[in-house]
Amino acid sequence: MRAKQIYEFTRGGDPFDTLGIGYKAKIHKFFDELDIERNLYIIENNNIIFMKGLKLIGNTNLIKLPDNLKINMYFNVNGCINLVELPNNLKINGYAEMQRCYSLVKLPDNLTIYGSLNLKNSTNLVNLPKNLKVYSYLDIINTNLLEIPDDLFVKGCIYVAPNQTKLIDCISSSKFKNKLKLGNN
Repeated sequence: MRAKQIYEFTRGGDPFDTLGIGYKAKIHKFFDELDIERNLYIIENNNIIFMKGLKLIGNTNLIKLPDNLKINMYFNVNGCINLVELPNNLKINGYAEMQRCYSLVKLPDNLTIYGSLNLKNSTNLVNLPKNLKVYSYLDIINTNLLEIPDDLFVKGCIYVAPNQTKLIDCISSSKFKNKLKLGNN
């Protein structure tokens, strides 16, 4: 029954505008449903700040997270197969793991990750957002990306699978050609 509650709470529009209770109470209710302890985050000026990271590995009922998340250390949603998009104004001061997020179709514009970004096997992702900045490596193995945006910044390597020939060609003919690394599927 708990899983059904989470699905209905996050489905469609913005669930935080429809509950008829205060913003903090809505956020607490949302994260309570996900079994996230309240001492792991604070709410300050409508920002939700996770001081030691956010780990929601394998939560198959998660569809959308609230906007204005600030996450320190790590953000891990590996295996959240129904997560469709990440919140607006997401800030990640660490690494981001989003492997096997099969429904993920969009990352927010102006996303900055002060660590690595792993999108391996997130097969519905076809575009990277505008002004994406990754201060370590970017793993896009087995995604369906066809191009790399000109305004992308990656400090480390870009990992792709040997069978992603169109993407390899795109990277090879861009300013990122020296960052290209072939990885395992």
